[in-house]
Amino acid sequence: PSPSPSPSPSPYVYGHCESTDNHGWPVFQNRAELQGNGAWSCYFSKVFGGVPDDGYPICAYSFQKIYFAIAQGCGCSLNSPSTSCPTKDGDFYLVMSGFDDPGLAWIYNSDLMRGQTSFSVESQKWVEVTHDAFWMDGAATWLYYTPGSSAWFWTGNTRSYTDHNDAVHDLLQKRCFSAQNECESFFPALYKAIGAAQLNSVSFVKHDDMQCNSWGAEMNLVIEIIDIAGPGTTPCGGSGGKTRFQAGWQAGASCYCDSSKKGLNCKGYGADR
Repeated sequence: PSPSPSPSPSPYVYGHCESTDNHGWPVFQNRAELQGNGAWSCYFSKVFGGVPDDGYPICAYSFQKIYFAIAQGCGCSLNSPSTSCPTKDGDFYLVMSGFDDPGLAWIYNSDLMRGQTSFSVESQKWVEVTHDAFWMDGAATWLYYTPGSSAWFWTGNTRSYTDHNDAVHDLLQKRCFSAQNECESFFPALYKAIGAAQLNSVSFVKHDDMQCNSWGAEMNLVIEIIDIAGPGTTPCGGSGGKTRFQAGWQAGASCYCDSSKKGLNCKGYGADR
């Protein structure tokens, strides 16, 4: 992979308050405002390792992933997440593509880049992600772009596509005819082609197989990212311990991952405390 810079504020991370309507979710214009809110300052301290010094304004609506159990424990005023699929921007819902841990909930935004001007995640950016170990990943790690997770991935050189079949056509010069454009039979060759194209990752903006309720209804809820630096069959995208990922606020800390857990985790951040 291309060498990642020392984590720092913009231009290596996206802003945290780009949407014009925050749908009732709180906004913090500066550190004093966030520090003065006992519940949310508690949440930021537990999830991100402290009340941030930079990155303001911060809109909670810019997050997709909310550690609901932590938010409840901190006294954040939140409605109970819905067990149904989201229908409008700002909806707070419980199930996202099998990540149905009762400690998690999700904020819906039909704009998956949450107000950013780009179609998808761009090259040379730290972006927040979620990953669970999955046998189908094989030699690459499939990630979801999920602001608010406190686990960060360096995109390196990346390229974005609408769906899986578009990448197969572009990188392999082949046609994929597959249910929901899954194209899983092409994955091993696709991973090699990504590397051959001098890319570290690719993303998919419109893939729509994310479950959003207990009976398996599916929607396009998140951007997918393929990271070719390690196997997604493991929770840490490779060996445990210090990883290629970062943690904290704006990727400001190293991520030490426990490989005995279900998915990507960074010791002392997010739900891993």
